[in-house]
Parts: sequence; C-alpha cells; structure tokens
Amino acid sequence: MPSGRRQFPRMRASVAKKAISDYKKVSSSNTGLADIMLTFVESGVWCTREYGEIDEPFYSSMESMHDRAVKFIKKEGLVQIFDDQLCDLLDKTSKMGRGFHETLSETYETYLG
Repeated sequence: MPSGRRQFPRMRASVAKKAISDYKKVSSSNTGLADIMLTFVESGVWCTREYGEIDEPFYSSMESMHDRAVKFIKKEGLVQIFDDQLCDLLDKTSKMGRGFHETLSETYETYLG
C-alpha cells in the first residue's frame, strides 16, 4: 500500500448494535441511549466522509438506526437536546450518494419537521 493512503477500517455494525442493546439493558438514561444511537450514525457518516462511499447494507444500517433514534427522541421528549446534533448529521450528509441524505432528511421531516 502506498504511503499516505489510509486503509479502510473493519466495521462491524452487529457489534455496535449489540453494545447499544446492552446499554439499553443496564441504563435508565434515555438521553444516554439517544446519544449512543446517534453516535452510531455519526460514526458511519465519519467513515463515509473519510473513506468514500461504502455499500448499500452499510447505509441501510445507518438509516435504520437513525430512524430508531429519531422516533425515540421524539417519543421521549428529547428533541430540544438533540436537534442540533440531528441537523449537523443532515448537513454532513448533504453531498453523500445512494439516497442516504434523502432518507435521513425524510425521517427528520416526518417525525420532527
């Protein structure tokens, strides 16, 4: 591999999702749960920005977690706490392909718009 080129990291969404599930079992903090769910999506956005487009299952996983997070945030009355973070995600995905930004935007508008 030429120097200066970064190797694509090994990402295992199943491990991250299990960590979120485990957190939910041991914590009563709705704010903490929402935050860790959004961190999952933010990590995917970071990887895309850093390494370029990934595959469809990757984006489906990010979209699914974003959908769960937005619904949870709305249900638990946490919109004021997380709205800036959600809007930042939309801003950072605005030039990403595969319909990723559009799906995140649609979810945001449907539940919080």
